[in-house]
Amino acid sequence: MIRIYEAAHLADAHMVRELLVREGIAAHIQGEYLQGALGEIPVSGQIGVTVAAPDAPRARAIVLDWERAVPERLTDAEEAPSGAQAAAPVRSRVSLPATFGAGLLLGAGGCWLLLVGPEQTVPADEDDDGIVETSYVHTGERLRRIEIDRNGDGTPDLVHFSDWRGRPVRDTYDDDFDGRMETRVRHRGVVWHETTTDDDGDGRIDYRAEATAGVLFRETWYDHEGREIKRIVYEGGLPVRGTFDSDGDGRPDIERRYDARGEIVAIRQLGAADRR
Repeated sequence: MIRIYEAAHLADAHMVRELLVREGIAAHIQGEYLQGALGEIPVSGQIGVTVAAPDAPRARAIVLDWERAVPERLTDAEEAPSGAQAAAPVRSRVSLPATFGAGLLLGAGGCWLLLVGPEQTVPADEDDDGIVETSYVHTGERLRRIEIDRNGDGTPDLVHFSDWRGRPVRDTYDDDFDGRMETRVRHRGVVWHETTTDDDGDGRIDYRAEATAGVLFRETWYDHEGREIKRIVYEGGLPVRGTFDSDGDGRPDIERRYDARGEIVAIRQLGAADRR
């Protein structure tokens, strides 16, 4: 990537990026996290706009034409760069008052474009078979979700959602490819926290797996009335004990103990006192 423009603030960079995008040039903002949301204070070269090397000459020309069309951006003593100077990044010519005003007037718009701008979808044929398997959905500069079609029927059956920081929030799965997302995976921070499955589509959870710091500590199965029929407890990610409702009365009546390989090593019947 080639840096073709040095911005006075974040809103200035967003204006130039959108200008280039409208002209069909993929442009990116470099250093956008170095300044606060409004961007009213000049940051002198820390924020810039970059493009692919083949697009750099045309991008510089577009930006220079744009600056020439807005004379008030230039001071009396400055002229648009030409000749050898044109190879360097175009520098913002916004004065401090103009910078402050632009930050106030355009900062909100820049933040909107960055966080909740128009949704854009980038399709990808990951295995070059002529079929789009993955779609990357962005709002502004943020990747919001990834949609994956694992069986090639044209419908996403795995969707990964991210928050505004790009951190994972949840995933949804259609593992039987029936068109319904029956499994939901939630994340806490950047690690897996909980998985729930509604296999029969009745709106009730049939299975739940819970984790602490991304490590499985409990699995629970439920009947069609939402009553617990089976539970396995884990320590250090390994099963240690579990309970089972063998007669379907909604109360566990059997306890099982497991070894490190998940094999049952002990079974006992639970009495009334154990069920309380």
